[in-house]
Amino acid sequence: MIKPWFEDNPELLEEELKELQKAGISYTVIEEEKEKGYLKLHLEVPVDEDVINLIATFPLNYPYFRPQVQAPEIALPRHQHPFGKNLCLIPRPTTHWEPDWTLASYLYSQLPKVLETGAITDLKKISKNEYEQAEPYSDYYRYQLGTVVFIDSKFQIEESIKEGKMVIGFTKNSGLTPKVALLKIEDEKGNILHEAEKDISKHWCPVKNEHNQIKNLLV
Repeated sequence: MIKPWFEDNPELLEEELKELQKAGISYTVIEEEKEKGYLKLHLEVPVDEDVINLIATFPLNYPYFRPQVQAPEIALPRHQHPFGKNLCLIPRPTTHWEPDWTLASYLYSQLPKVLETGAITDLKKISKNEYEQAEPYSDYYRYQLGTVVFIDSKFQIEESIKEGKMVIGFTKNSGLTPKVALLKIEDEKGNILHEAEKDISKHWCPVKNEHNQIKNLLV
């Protein structure tokens, strides 16, 4: 079994915690998460004359990927997930993350920028930022951990088709974390646009959706 990064490389963990102390950031390790193999910290970060409470969650493959940082007591109009409260500290592509950064240096360099730019509502100012982009609404849905939806990559829908029906299938023993597959797509006239192969569909219990728009269902 692969060890969590902070057990495999305790020197790196020690450096992370020391850098937080140097930056004046108070932290508390959430022990119950650590027992599960994850490192999650409650942080008190001084910003100007205020102190902001954050939650930082390190990925399993740290330091090669960025930590996730949530600000549960802040509500920015931009650069923050409205439900999960994650802050968008750097653009999405992983090339923007530097493995030699620490959490402290990451917050020091990026948090003030996000607090400033995330509060901007002037569309003219927003349009000048090359990294600004619209997000699909489905990006903000909250999902149950462990739930999976399987969609055949061959399923494509023409732009001219706006409505229709679909058939999804649940595993026979779904339990609390269901596994779902898209089995069939029909247009508004009942014409079959795509259908899963029988060897695949026989493993799923079908449920038909009768009213939602196809485009919304497949976002």
